[in-house]
Amino acid sequence: MWRRTHEIATTEARTQLLPNDSAGQNVIVDDTSSPRFLRDGWRSLAAQFGVGFVLVYLDVDHATIRRRQAENRVSQRRRDVADAVLEEHLAGFEPPEPDEAAVRVTSVEDLAQVLKYLTI
Repeated sequence: MWRRTHEIATTEARTQLLPNDSAGQNVIVDDTSSPRFLRDGWRSLAAQFGVGFVLVYLDVDHATIRRRQAENRVSQRRRDVADAVLEEHLAGFEPPEPDEAAVRVTSVEDLAQVLKYLTI
């Protein structure tokens, strides 16, 4: 399933990056991009279109992620992620390497600064 959703996201990003009336707008891809090769793919796509690329890394500890998953099961504000899927994802996540120059977000204050920088 993730391969298919990644293909859909890539197609949508390409469409948004094509020259049109919305030139100068940001394209934001909301994706975990757990393995580096996926992040490298987004960098490559940006380079193909001659646009900048910023990797925003939401650095959240596993306990917080599991707590939020449990809270979501009560509120049902978002679709659920099965325990096995979450655990597999957490075990295999590859944090950004220093050469990726990720903007690291660890707090609401960090996020506010990122949003100001992106002028969203």
